[in-house]
Amino acid sequence: MEQKSCPPFFRWPWNVMICVLLVLFLRIFSIPFLLIFAGIQKKCNPHGEAEGYCLSRARGRLSMLLWAVLFFALAVALGVFFYVSLGQSGAERTAEDYVSLAVSLAGAAALSGLGIYSGFVALRDSFFPEKSGLAESIRNQISFPDGYSSVKELFAVVDRDLRENGRWFEKVGVGKEWVLGDYANRIDRIRGIFAVDEAHRRTTQTGVRVSRTLQLVLVDDGFRRNATDFKSPKELKAAAECIALKAPGARRGGQKECIAFCGMEEGRREAFEREFMHKKRQKELEAGGMR
Repeated sequence: MEQKSCPPFFRWPWNVMICVLLVLFLRIFSIPFLLIFAGIQKKCNPHGEAEGYCLSRARGRLSMLLWAVLFFALAVALGVFFYVSLGQSGAERTAEDYVSLAVSLAGAAALSGLGIYSGFVALRDSFFPEKSGLAESIRNQISFPDGYSSVKELFAVVDRDLRENGRWFEKVGVGKEWVLGDYANRIDRIRGIFAVDEAHRRTTQTGVRVSRTLQLVLVDDGFRRNATDFKSPKELKAAAECIALKAPGARRGGQKECIAFCGMEEGRREAFEREFMHKKRQKELEAGGMR
């Protein structure tokens, strides 16, 4: 859809302002309106095409503020439990009580730290995209990052490729030179493609709960690991297959293979890189000879 068809109130920062106003005035009743608004915005401006795929992805991290609020709320609850328990008489405490106090205090501290980190990342990526993790992932994979005077020019490197050559699998875009998920990966530097599909079973008082982790994990030649969550196993598999066709020498597998590959010692990493580059040169020579 063309950019001019997207109403201005779907653009940053108006879209955020509208969502905030809906929450302030309607409270919990704003949820269906927020879902409708998000659906129309996605249809009108797929993957953030109007403002740029990368910029939209970076600003979308503002949703992490909700996680920050949740972490802080849980930290306060544990802090209250610790304070109330601390007020009890010392003679009445058992060893289990002291363990509970230590766990609640450690949990409150950990959740507070997660809340601070989530809030910091959300605000940094949304309002200072030039300092975002996405921008940093692009700089790590281009030859002369200082040659780009603004984050707009930096993001344009990926946006241009996706606009001209992109195929989309949920929120992952695969172009000719770049893959855009939560972070960006240059295809010629991808060394590992791992489709993680893991089921987790947890026993609770009400029964057994099953959750599922679906992630596309890409590892570059510096063994930096970038992961993007998926909702559909079919889309996850299709994305991994598409990238594998463009990076045929990359290691493939699931969670176990990913852990083993990322945990390789320095000597084995260097040997893998030498073998990878040797096979790549051979294929280039074969392709050149067939012309």
